[in-house]
This record gives sequence, C-alpha cells and structure tokens, in this order.
Amino acid sequence: MADKLDWLNQHFVLLLHKTVTEVIANENYKLPFELRQTALTYPQSDAYIYELEKQNELKKASEFLAYNLQRRALAWWGYCCVLSLEQELQEKPSYERKIEDIGKPREFNIPDWAKIPENEEPEIKSLDDVYNIPEIKKIKAELDATRAKAQAEFDKFPQELKDKYYKVKKEVYDQFTKEFGKSPNDLINDLMKLANENLNKPDIDMEKSPIFKAEKELKEKIEKVRQETIKNIKAAVPQKSDEEKKEQTTNAMDSSYAYIVAPNDLNALNCLNLGNLCPDLPEGLLSLVCFWSYGNMTPNVDNNKTMVIKTPPGLAANGLNSLLLMCALAKGGTRKYAERVKLYFEIGKEIAYGHNVWSVHVANKLPPHKDISDKRFTGLVGDNEAFKGSLNPDDTSAENESINSGIKIDNEQNTQKNEEETERKSHLVFTRFKG
Repeated sequence: MADKLDWLNQHFVLLLHKTVTEVIANENYKLPFELRQTALTYPQSDAYIYELEKQNELKKASEFLAYNLQRRALAWWGYCCVLSLEQELQEKPSYERKIEDIGKPREFNIPDWAKIPENEEPEIKSLDDVYNIPEIKKIKAELDATRAKAQAEFDKFPQELKDKYYKVKKEVYDQFTKEFGKSPNDLINDLMKLANENLNKPDIDMEKSPIFKAEKELKEKIEKVRQETIKNIKAAVPQKSDEEKKEQTTNAMDSSYAYIVAPNDLNALNCLNLGNLCPDLPEGLLSLVCFWSYGNMTPNVDNNKTMVIKTPPGLAANGLNSLLLMCALAKGGTRKYAERVKLYFEIGKEIAYGHNVWSVHVANKLPPHKDISDKRFTGLVGDNEAFKGSLNPDDTSAENESINSGIKIDNEQNTQKNEEETERKSHLVFTRFKG
C-alpha cells in the first residue's frame, strides 16, 4: 500500500554479509541450536535479524548483528553503549561493596509488618511506677475506698467489742511473730522492698552465664578469622582506588574514540595498552574491542616492514557481545537488564542503518563522552535530528564522505599490508644453520 511506509529508512547498509550462511562461514558465528530452523526459514541477514526482534530475542539478535557488522561501526556501537551506561551511573551511581565488609555482622532489620507491637505502658523502675499504671491505679483506688468503708463500719462498733478485737489481734500477731520471727506487716514490707530492689534486675546474668560467655568467645574467633581473610585478599588482589579507576577509564574512552575517528596503527596500539590496564571495566573492554576490530594483531607504529597477523574471525564480535553483557548487568543506573538489552539492540540497528554515525560528532569537535551539556548525545539517536547521520547512496553530506573515506582507508591499509607481506615472502633469504 502506498501509505504503508514502515519500511522507510529501515535498511541495513553496514552489514558485511548478505546471508546467515556467509556469516557462519566467514565470521566464525556459532548458530544457536534453537535458531537453526529460523536461519533456514529466513536465510537473509536482515530478515533473520528482524525475525529475532519479532520473537523478542534481542540479545541473540545483537549477537548476530555484532558478527555481521562493519568493524569500525562495531567499535562505535560499543562506544555508544558504554556512553549510555556512564550517563546512567551519573544519575544513579553504584556503590561497590568494600572488602572490609565481607562477612561483617549486619544488623537484622525486621520489617514493620513483622514487628511486635510496642508496649505503650510506661517504663517501670520502682513500685511508684507500678502504682501509676492506670489499671493498678484503678484497683488501688477501689481497695482504698473499700478499706475506708470498712473502717467507717468498724468505727460504729461498741468500744467493748473493739477492745476485744484488738486483744485477739495482738495475741494472733504475737503468736505469728514467735513462730516466724516477724509480724505479717513486717513480712509484707520486706516483700515490697525486695520487689522494688529486683524490679529491673535481669533474669539472667549476661556476663556470668556460660552460654553467653561461649557466644562471645565464638564471635571473637570468627572476627579474628575474618580480619585475617581480608588481609590475605588485599595482599593477593591489589585494589584500585577510585582516582586510579577514573584515570584509566577516561584514558580508555579517549583512546577508543580516537581509534574510531582515525583507525590507524598508533591508535590501535594505544587501545591495546590502555585496555589491558582495566579489562574488567566496560571502558577497558571497549578499548580492547577497538583493537580487535582493527584487523591486525601487530600494529606497525614505526612503519617498518613487519609481519601482519590478522585478527581471528569473530574475535571483535565476541568481545563486543561480552561488553554488551557487562554493560547490561552493571550495578546501579536507571535501567534494568531487559531495558538495557533492548536499548543496546536499538543502538546497533541505528548504526547498521547508517543513522548513528561518528562523523557527526567529529564535526562538532567534542567527543560525546566529554560533553556535559543538557543536550548531550546519549548513545541513541532516536528522533534527535541533531545527531542523525545518513549513509544513503545519493547522500553527499560530510557524514557520508567521512565514513566512506574511513572504510576506504581501512581497505587501502589492508591491501598495502598484504602487498608488503607478499613482497617480504618473495625475498626470503635462507641461512645455513651452524648448530
């Protein structure tokens, strides 16, 4: 239909091979077992990628695209993904766990819904506090009222009857004192005094209890072993400071961008050296991917006629796939794993379409990873026309000329190296071995 234009600007222009079979044969791409039928049904590279996207197999689609993408564009893809991750971490940094925290006892935080409701009764430190409890206070008031009422009734008795009561009471108390050594009133007072002294006394003596004493000794032994382990780890695995990591990652990003802009022997060698300083970080692995994408494992910086060792097929693509996985699993940031996988695939598609190109930023004379403005490049072009490039055949823009010239330079360098290697082999001189 004339109005159905969803295919517009949706053509892969930077793929190396037209079919999946060619990618397998030439780029060492390992076709997953579960995708064999898909590759037979959709043998064309672009159709195969679109079908994986339709099945929401974005990670596998990215893996195939990495093996089939022009090598310089491959390095740019990795650069854009690392740039996106860096900007995420600027908004929501990740905090690495320190070695000192390994095995460190942590406070057990009980969620609010599982906590025992707090006792709203006042803290009891003495008998006076007991009498201030509302329920006890009410009972005491009732007892005082009953006692006062009984006393009023007692006062109405004849004096003769009262005297007889006091006489009997005295005899009973004397007999009780003789039997137990103290009168009932004295015993009650002693009991009240004892209760007041032991009101806040713990039921178990924590210091003298053998159970708690053994627990304390065990904790001390565990802490001693923990400190020794931390000491051994620090000695065996030297830790980098934040300042050192910052310097290494910044240098790695600078070298990667310089290589993408000008893929020559010097920049490739810089990527190798700087990437080896921090291969466990995304920026360091990106720098190594740039080196692997150069095509020559022995960059000739001094322009001497040395042997050219071709990069094994699939090495750069395998490195990029590892980089994408490292970025997707990175701690911190504003996106989750699935969101990053989708974003990185979209970036790869943009680059393969020719919409996301490095020449736009070369014209701006400011590397994207050094731009701190609000309108900076995030790695994904999307609808932002300011960063959108073009690789259409009829386009004679500066972006197209820069990219095509870069690809041409790559081909000329490879051709020159092959000719030099052929010439060197034709002039081999054999020297007799003299043992």
